[in-house]
Amino acid sequence: MFAKSICLAVVVAGALAISAQANNDLSRELTKETAKHVAPQEPQGAGLLNVLQRGSNALEGTWVVTVNLAAPPPGFGPSFTALETYSHGGGMVTSNNLTPVPRPGQGAWEKRGNQFAVVIQFFLFDQNGAPAGSVRVTHNITLKGNDEYTGAGEAKFFALNGSLLTTVAFTTEGRRLTP
Repeated sequence: MFAKSICLAVVVAGALAISAQANNDLSRELTKETAKHVAPQEPQGAGLLNVLQRGSNALEGTWVVTVNLAAPPPGFGPSFTALETYSHGGGMVTSNNLTPVPRPGQGAWEKRGNQFAVVIQFFLFDQNGAPAGSVRVTHNITLKGNDEYTGAGEAKFFALNGSLLTTVAFTTEGRRLTP
């Protein structure tokens, strides 16, 4: 009886293996056949056509951005690098290597015509970690192909009581971060 059970198990396992192989072969054939009828995808960086096809979602993803300050305030260099991640639905997060304010920021974005409007909020802290104010950034972005953008905007620095301290104009150049 035990020998019959083992024999039956081997036969069932063999049948399952043959069935799985047949399914894999069929799946490969269907994939090849389907590929004949699907338009080939453009490679990344294929240009304006690709951007237009992606529509309002073209900004989604992570970007490495060079920010150039028109007139840096005291203690700031003329430029810095930021990482900006734009998510589906209009949210965004950012971080930067700016000194003295290497802070994460959060914001929102939307498509407006052939540009994207972005607003970002940062909190400022003093050297002891106590709240010191905030920065509100407004930024207009124009895509240059699928993987590059240029932009311009301003950063408004506010004291804790909400009074405007200074406004700094800037330009940007972004490159999509890709694997």
